[in-house]
Amino acid sequence: MDLGRYIDKNDVQSNYSSMKVQLLLLFLLVSATLKGQVILINNSEGDSVALKKLYIDVVVLDNIATTKMEMHFYNYGSRVLEGELNFPLEQGATVSAFSLDIGGEWREGVVVKKEKATEVFENIVRQNVDPAILEKTVGNNFKTRVYPIFPKEYKKCIVAFDQELSKNDKGHILYNLPMYYKNLLKEFEVHVEIINKSDVEVDSDNALDIQFQDVHESTIANYTAKDTFVQSNLSFTLPQKGKTKKTKSTKGKFSADQFFYVQSQPKAVSKDKKKPSSITFLWDVSAHYKGRDLEKEKELINEYFKWNQNVSVEVKTFNYEVTTSKKFQIRDGNTSKLLQYIEGLEYDGGCKLGEYLSKGIVSEEVWLFSDGISNLSMEALFSFNQPLYTISSSSSVNQAYLSALANQNSGDYLNLSSRSQKDLLEKIKQPAIRFLGIEVINGEVAEVYPSKVALVKKNFAIAGKLKSKEATLKINYGIGGKVMGSEQVTIQSSDKKYEMVEKLWAQKQIDELSELSKQNEEVITNLALKYGIVTDFTSFIVLDNLEDYVTHEIVPPASMRKEYYAKLKEKQEHKTKEMTTRKDRIYASFQEDIKWWENSKDMSEVIRKEKLNKPKSLGQNNRQPLPPREYVSQKKIVSGIVKENGVNQVLPGVQVKLRGTSQSVVTDYQGKFSIEVPLNGILVFTFEGFDSQEVDVHQLSRELLVTMVETIQFSDEFLDEEMIEVGVSRQAPARTQAVESFAITEEFAEETVVEEMEMSDSWGGSADEAADVKRKRKPKKTVKTTLIPYESDAKYLEALKSTEKSRRPSKYYELKKEYKNAPSFYYDVASYFYSEGDQKMAFQVLSNLAEIDLENHEVLRNLGRKLQEFERYEEAEYIFKKLIDLRPFEPQNYRDLALLYVDKGEYQKAVDQYYSIIESEWDADIISRFGNIELIILHEMNNLITKYPKQIDTSKIDARFIHAMPLDVRIVIDWDMLDTDIDLWVIDPINEKCFYSHKNTRIGGRMSNDFTRGYGPEEFRLKHAIEGQYIIKVNYFGSSKQSLFGPVTLRTFLYTSYSNSKEERQELSLQLKKAGKSVYEVGSLDYKIAN
Repeated sequence: MDLGRYIDKNDVQSNYSSMKVQLLLLFLLVSATLKGQVILINNSEGDSVALKKLYIDVVVLDNIATTKMEMHFYNYGSRVLEGELNFPLEQGATVSAFSLDIGGEWREGVVVKKEKATEVFENIVRQNVDPAILEKTVGNNFKTRVYPIFPKEYKKCIVAFDQELSKNDKGHILYNLPMYYKNLLKEFEVHVEIINKSDVEVDSDNALDIQFQDVHESTIANYTAKDTFVQSNLSFTLPQKGKTKKTKSTKGKFSADQFFYVQSQPKAVSKDKKKPSSITFLWDVSAHYKGRDLEKEKELINEYFKWNQNVSVEVKTFNYEVTTSKKFQIRDGNTSKLLQYIEGLEYDGGCKLGEYLSKGIVSEEVWLFSDGISNLSMEALFSFNQPLYTISSSSSVNQAYLSALANQNSGDYLNLSSRSQKDLLEKIKQPAIRFLGIEVINGEVAEVYPSKVALVKKNFAIAGKLKSKEATLKINYGIGGKVMGSEQVTIQSSDKKYEMVEKLWAQKQIDELSELSKQNEEVITNLALKYGIVTDFTSFIVLDNLEDYVTHEIVPPASMRKEYYAKLKEKQEHKTKEMTTRKDRIYASFQEDIKWWENSKDMSEVIRKEKLNKPKSLGQNNRQPLPPREYVSQKKIVSGIVKENGVNQVLPGVQVKLRGTSQSVVTDYQGKFSIEVPLNGILVFTFEGFDSQEVDVHQLSRELLVTMVETIQFSDEFLDEEMIEVGVSRQAPARTQAVESFAITEEFAEETVVEEMEMSDSWGGSADEAADVKRKRKPKKTVKTTLIPYESDAKYLEALKSTEKSRRPSKYYELKKEYKNAPSFYYDVASYFYSEGDQKMAFQVLSNLAEIDLENHEVLRNLGRKLQEFERYEEAEYIFKKLIDLRPFEPQNYRDLALLYVDKGEYQKAVDQYYSIIESEWDADIISRFGNIELIILHEMNNLITKYPKQIDTSKIDARFIHAMPLDVRIVIDWDMLDTDIDLWVIDPINEKCFYSHKNTRIGGRMSNDFTRGYGPEEFRLKHAIEGQYIIKVNYFGSSKQSLFGPVTLRTFLYTSYSNSKEERQELSLQLKKAGKSVYEVGSLDYKIAN
């Protein structure tokens, strides 16, 4: 994370100018060398937010600690600030509480499914209300949003976390909280309580000077300071208890069971293992693992080869595949060549961890250097024929997976961030010790975790349920399945209740399941919801009021539940009826759509005859420019409104200028203007994409109404054949080269869409109607489609294009140093390599998008769509499924997956995805924003049913939603960004524009409803195309947010002969940079009919 980075929100609903700041805290209770980061953010304008008050409360039970931190942030600036608080925790630690100050009262967070938290959070933010979520990101990293922080005011939040404490070199339990804050704390307090009296030693290494004393059954310390700088550790140790190990269970909060927790540590094995003569290094060179601590890895390598001095080493680099392989011979411990090679490696591309890594390895031992994060495929355990050591030096790491992988392959997991080099070296030199299970000597226990063979870590412990008054267990350890030692422990029941023990028992179960988290998602989620734990699939959420909890069906904190359940009952009584009403509404809309299709007539002959009877006339609307004149000194106010011809739509942003001068105004959002001009003035009206207009105001005595006509060009061939009234110039940008496609149907073809459907029942028409259609003879049609490709003007592309082809990969690595954090850089460069035929390099570059932000839905959507374009279907499917996991509340994500299945030829899966959108119970907010999508989904679903009736089972689909509607032309757009409004325009051969406020045209064109809040799709359909040119444009109307990806990415599909055996499809993606009535030409379609 970048300390001090912030983003303007540009929230049009807010009365304040809001900014986003990054607040970083390190809550790593590990080595004292890890320091808490400064929470002070400044910029040149004086805006800053700082931690000003900090209250720390620590409770320790045996070797379990709960740390609660109450933080008060102060906004020194003049604007509302939004903070994002980021903190990593040591593996095994878990966030146990999250609260936010709302209106002067503490509101506790509740745990919900992660995707639910995201959906609700975004919905409420749109209402400009004050919610908060705390979620787990990658590895054991967490983040929460601190908002709003008003100018010259405090914002308060509480975060608490539970942790198993490890032992120091003396065998004493160690608690260590780094606290290094450069800014002055107005108030600072610490309270520590050690349950069950204990001797305490304060660590002398820069520790906070606190004094402990016995109070009743506990040992307590307090510390208070004002106006102080805190740059020390809260650090102390507890001596290990005697050899006779006894512990007490505690009552649970969430169940009536008795829970126990026992820390155990086997004696170290003093005998070194046999030194391997050959080792394979599997070295992760994916972009994400660039954040490794290379110095620590080099230090481990150096120290190891001082012990094992003569070894053959093969280094295999990989990201999503093995990229290079190089062998080294270590002699007398000399690692210089090996380390020099490692230091020069390039890190690029996404990552896959899979069975391919174990192929072809013949060495005696394997070391895997990776963070364990696979972002292009689902995680899976795989086997080696050799012992495997997994090694990570990153703060963002999938430790559960790396531990499980090493455990499965008779090796060990080395976390270079939490252990000393001496300890780590011993782990490699000696055989890995494993927990082999427990034996019950007497009494009864249940659900003990770990429940299977597991690696023994420095702070290894078991947890379970005590089913008798007392139980004695033997904890067995060994090597290679052979018991080498045991530890006996007695557990006694008690009446005490400590929530932390119950939660840590649940956390141990979750840790075991998290070895393959995605496969165990349902079980993990249910445990997390029951015990209030933040996981990969759950988050804390705090809402502003009871109505929000009821609306989103989230059980609130205990103090609000009675009223919540009463209101929820009222809501649920209407739920079934609302679902039925929704499906009826969809059916009614679909029936209306079918009537449009059935009543749509072929207007070709009617339009042709009309044109033949019109005089041929070219020029600027048959009007000559008004002659020059000298303006008089007397003036008057001229007011009016400007509209677009044919659709009665107002035009904002039109320039109204007094001809021959620099005096001008522009029309407002209602198309209105007012300007003071001479009595005989001439006004010139200009707007991009429209003919200019001149108006003489001399005789004008009332409000002026000006109608602008869009600029259109007809081909010379068309002008020769057709009589038109208006002709004006239109040219595509000179720098673009059109991508063209031709489709020619057979002359007088007998084959029709009805024959293609084999008269199936799904067609929706009668057999007589089908036979009548089949007998019709079709004229010959020639279709030429042109989509104008996107060409970025980015400097990095210019640099790449000017480089010799063989050197372009090297040039890319050079450019990446400057643009590594820009998603559009990878998108553009990948597209360029693909266009140049280098598909391998294109995929490698593109896969970096998976590394930039592992959970950013806009980045993932662009990645998935581009992977689909590159025909990397396996990776695209994984990304689209991940997108559904992250945001299952957005129907567009299911449509993206369905479109992928179409490309893969898996039509049944595609239809199932489409129909799931119709059947699903969407939130009211989603229906209000995206409810118009259902008709488009039905069109695409029926297209597949029509073309592939023998491959698709429709028995589970409501027959009301099946009806074939073949078309001559279908055009669809969609885009990648929320809160963004893009409009599809189609201008037909008679110069009539079809768009959101003029949905039906004379020749039968039909536009779908408008999507103003993101994604689309928007659709134009035409059953019978007339001859001539169809121009396709998009109007980037506006956006109320800024995307990490940069410019909004638009996707355009152009179909001809839709739902027909001759169906053709063209697809184009382009980036739109300028919002606000910016019109882009996407392409055209030329239709030629020969009778």
